This record gives sequence, structure tokens and C-alpha cells, in this order.
Amino acid sequence: MRMMRHRIAATITDSGVLRIGNDQHEPPPPWGRLMDRDTRNAAIGAAWVLLLFGIAAYYLPTVMLAVGKVSTVLAGIVAAVFMVAIFVVFWLRSRSQRKKDH
Repeated sequence: MRMMRHRIAATITDSGVLRIGNDQHEPPPPWGRLMDRDTRNAAIGAAWVLLLFGIAAYYLPTVMLAVGKVSTVLAGIVAAVFMVAIFVVFWLRSRSQRKKDH
């Protein structure tokens, strides 16, 4: 035998009438759909940026050591370019979003 559970709800309507019955026709909860299309695309874009900069940061010491054999100043410039590139990507993203909003 299969047991079925039903939720019984008692609500008072705007006219003051007490309504008792199951609430199967209530709207879905607000957390039913977590992301709309724009939010999902932004999350995917952020994941790609984090992945690519994470990979670059992982190999940055190796690249700096290789470039440092040629010139220590050039190795410092490579590190500075990497740090500035992170901010440039976010700056370009904010400009893109600002143009979409207006």
C-alpha cells in the first residue's frame, strides 16, 4: 500500500472567509529557478575568467624564471602585466555592462 501525504492549508481570504483545503495550486517558491539566462551567462563568464587567470597564475612563476634568465626587469614587467590584465578584464566587463544597461 502506498502512503500519500497531502498538505492541508487554512487561509483567510481578503473578504474574511476561512478557506480550508489543499494548496496544490499555490505558485512555486521563489527559489524554484535560481538563475535566469543573463545571470547564468554571467556566472559562466566569471568561471571562464577565473579558470584562465588561475591557469596563468599557476604557470606565472615558471614563466618569470624563464624570462628572468634574460632580464630580471623583464620578469618584473611580466608579473606587472599579469596583475594589470586582471583589472583590465573586469574594467572592460563593467564598460560592456554599462552600455547594455543604457
